[in-house]
Formats: sequence, C-alpha cells, structure tokens
Amino acid sequence: TKSDHFAQMLRAAHGRGFRPRAVLFDGWYASVENLKQVRDFGWTFVTRFKANRKVRIDHGAATAVGDQPIATSGTVV
Repeated sequence: TKSDHFAQMLRAAHGRGFRPRAVLFDGWYASVENLKQVRDFGWTFVTRFKANRKVRIDHGAATAVGDQPIATSGTVV
C-alpha cells in the first residue's frame, strides 16, 4: 500500500543517516503507525489531519482536531 511504501522510505532514510528538521507529508500517509515511526526516529512531522481526527494537547483528553483551539502558527499535539 502507499502507507507501507511511505514506512519503507522512512526506514531507508533513517538507515542512511538522515537527520531532518521535520518530515513533511500529506495526510494520506498520517496513519498512527507512520506517525509513531517518525516520532521513534526522534524526528518531527508536519502533516494535515481531518477535522474528526482525535488528538491530545498537553496529554489531555483525546478530542477531534476540529474541536481544538489551533493557533494560526500551528499547534503541537
């Protein structure tokens, strides 16, 4: 699948010693597994989520992105 291919590219980049400031990708690839893989490599990601995607801000309760106060500069979740 496209998500599997994305995960393979992440592993290949990590294996080659890439140290990106951030990994930018389309929301299509934003599966929980891929997000955790980026995090486990110690990288930051920038992506889009659908409004109904559940996230936690400051380790609080999981609520939909569309119900969260999102700053114009972005919000870390």
